Amino acid sequence: MAKTDCCVSFYLKNGLAQGSFCRLSDSITESLSKHDYPPKINELLVELAVVSACFTAQIKSDFRATMQLTGDGPVKIALVDYKNNSFRCYATFSNEKVLSDDGYDLLTVPELFGKNSNLVFTIEFEGQRYQTVVGLQCQTLQECFYHYLLQSEQIDSLILLNSKVSNNKVEAAALVLQKMPLSVNDTYYDIENTFWNDAKIFTATIKPTELLAFEQDMSNLIYLVYNELSPIVSRETFLRFSCGCSKERLEKTASDLNISPENLEKSLEIICEYCGKKYFMDIYGKVS
Repeated sequence: MAKTDCCVSFYLKNGLAQGSFCRLSDSITESLSKHDYPPKINELLVELAVVSACFTAQIKSDFRATMQLTGDGPVKIALVDYKNNSFRCYATFSNEKVLSDDGYDLLTVPELFGKNSNLVFTIEFEGQRYQTVVGLQCQTLQECFYHYLLQSEQIDSLILLNSKVSNNKVEAAALVLQKMPLSVNDTYYDIENTFWNDAKIFTATIKPTELLAFEQDMSNLIYLVYNELSPIVSRETFLRFSCGCSKERLEKTASDLNISPENLEKSLEIICEYCGKKYFMDIYGKVS
């Protein structure tokens, strides 16, 4: 049966490579419906979300991960925040570089985020926090992610990415394949390099439209493409949109900041950047 909003983890050739294949549709459409972003920004966010899911698909314990593009261009931040299998996202813009919707479409990734732009990936799990920062030097997000994998993990990797944004629907799919570390055994080394050449050839046969063919089962596509490399699907993870903002969390923040009538002269309207929900905080730090 075909699945949407799902990430499939798999292995090839008894673990010589590991991969993740993810698709997002309903959940990211729901998330972006909370905003009124230009189509180009929706495309950026859905691609960030689906690749982030691939990057974290192999983690079996609880985790928190944030993927963001930052800079000083027309777009200041595009961010996707994952907590286990739930995600939320938002974007912010420069007040001095406002463009029409069509204006964003004409810009490459470095032009959207400006000269001092970076891709920042942060992940926390099992009590550890890791962060990697690389410059946005490539023209498309797919190229930026490939550059990120080369710089951060320094192992042979392949990445496919495709998205489609229409008026009422947002879709994206990504496939990330990585070769596992080499063995010191020379014979095994030769086998592994021959295998990786085959893996690259088979991966290249996947058409961009096939990534987004939601009517086709994801596991079936993996078995079809990599049949000669003994694929094993190890895990399926279903993804959903969830913001997590609440009155209780805002009141705790107000308490931590020591909000009181002495330092807050009037009530505040607070709008969640992720879901657009409005809250009102009185001068005593109570939220409604």
